[in-house]
Parts: sequence; structure tokens; C-alpha cells
Amino acid sequence: MPERAFLTETWDDDWFHKLSRDQRYLFIYLWTNIRCTPAGVYHINLATIASEAKFAEEELPELLKSLVPKVEWYPEQNYVWVRNFLKWQAKSPKFLIAAAKCFKNIRNNGLVKEVINYNLKEHSISIPYEEAIDKVSVGYPYPTDTSLVPSPSNTAPDTGTGKKENRVVKGKEKAELATGEDIPRSRTEAEETLCEGDREVISVWCSVKEFRMAPADASALVARLRTEFPDLDILDESKAWAARKLSEPLKQGSKPSAQIWNWMRMARKFTQERRQHEQRKSRAGEHQPDPVQAMREAGWDTEGEESDEPGKAD
Repeated sequence: MPERAFLTETWDDDWFHKLSRDQRYLFIYLWTNIRCTPAGVYHINLATIASEAKFAEEELPELLKSLVPKVEWYPEQNYVWVRNFLKWQAKSPKFLIAAAKCFKNIRNNGLVKEVINYNLKEHSISIPYEEAIDKVSVGYPYPTDTSLVPSPSNTAPDTGTGKKENRVVKGKEKAELATGEDIPRSRTEAEETLCEGDREVISVWCSVKEFRMAPADASALVARLRTEFPDLDILDESKAWAARKLSEPLKQGSKPSAQIWNWMRMARKFTQERRQHEQRKSRAGEHQPDPVQAMREAGWDTEGEESDEPGKAD
């Protein structure tokens, strides 16, 4: 069962003091019910609220409207947004990615953009997110590495205009839509959401000459690597990649995120081959050449275009 942070200081808040008993109870329910997502925005109908919180359904519309501006209610689509929910949660990279994933179930691009822009401008929280005009999709923002951004879902929900457009936003325009402005989150703001190990990984990447990646993109990438390659030591492999860049420096137009992903992909492959080699050697009881060491000495092609990252665009 998911945990929800709810501050004890809420009871000292001037806005909360002025609420009636029913308003307070409804506000706490909207914050803590099991449907509340990491982003604080979710689908719920009046019948469900009435059943679970023991309200009369006919009194809920007025109660919900009375909780503005802390809670926004969208009656036509049955969405509720607890505006400051994300501010008080554990904002680790994994949690922010989970917040982005919940948008795939929100069939309202305007609401998604409002949630993203509000959290960025009011709380300096950047949610890693990709948007298409005709659909809402979860992604990991690499404005200069669009080949690594997972593709949107094939299902295109209505945008609320009655029409479904087919234009997909990419590159700089996509980054501006995701943040509401073209000023990226600062390195300090990005690092506040990272653990010490992740900061060290990104520091290793940044030590490579010509390495360029926005702080928010780097934090999303390291979180994705830890999820996709749980058996690898991401820090050690990052150091190995950085060492390789001393003899094979990044060039103009290089995609460091693609290179890092390919390096980790091959490291996983070679780790598996090493284990198989060790098992065969153990069974045979004799020394055999290590194929992994030979591959490392021969060099890895991390510049290639091949990548098995899920959702890579063709």
C-alpha cells in the first residue's frame, strides 16, 4: 500500500483553520485515499467519494468547490488535483518518474501541463515528462537525444476540443511545453532530489570533456539506468566510460546519453558472458581464456546507433 506524507503543520495552517469539519475531512480524504497518485492528480467520481468518505453525493459538488485553491475539481472528467501534494512527498528521481507515469491515465493535456508548470514555478520541482499534442505519454526528456525518448501510446485520447491532432512535439518545443518556459532547472535544484551515489555518477559524466546534458535530463537518465540495469555498478561503469572518453573524446554532435546507455547495455551483456564463462570453467576444472577481458581489450563500440532501450524511436 502506498504511503502518503501528510504534515502535522496542516493543523496550524490559516486556510485549514477556516474550514468546517466536513471540509477538513474531505480535504484529508482527497490527500490520503488510495487513488491519489504521486503527482496528486487522479480520476475519481462522486459516487466513490460518497461511498468511501460517507458523504451524501448531492453535497459533494459544493464541498469540492469550497476547497479551492488547495484542491481543483474537474467535474466533466471526474479529475481531482491536490495542488501541493507533490511538494510534501519524497522527491527522489524514482518518485518524480512515478509522478510522470501517472499522466498516461490523464486524458486532459491542459490539466497535465498545468500540473507540470505549477510544480516547476511554485516549488521548483521538475517532472520528467514528454508530451504529444494528440496524446499524453510518459517519457524521459532528452531534448538533444530524441531517439531515446520512449514513444507515445498508440491510443490517442480526446484533447477536449473534439478533434485529435497528429503533430508530435519534439526537440526545443517539447522541452518548452514540458516546463512552461525555456529556462532549464539549475544544477543545484536538480541535485537536491538526488542521493549521494547518483550525484557522484553525474559528477563523473560531467568530468568528460564536451559532455553536455541538462541537470534534469541527467538525473532522469541515472534513475532510468538504475531501474533498467539493477545488477550493474552504475558508478564503476560510468568511470570506465569516462576513462574510455580520454582516448575516444566526445565530438560535436555526439549523444552522451546514447553512448552511456549503450555502454551499460554492453556491460550487462559482458557480465552475463563472464558468469557463463566462470560456470563453464568451474565445471571443466581447467583454465580457459576470458572472452569478456578480450572484448574489453579490443574496445567497445559505444558510438553506434544500436540501443535496446524500451520505446526507442525507429
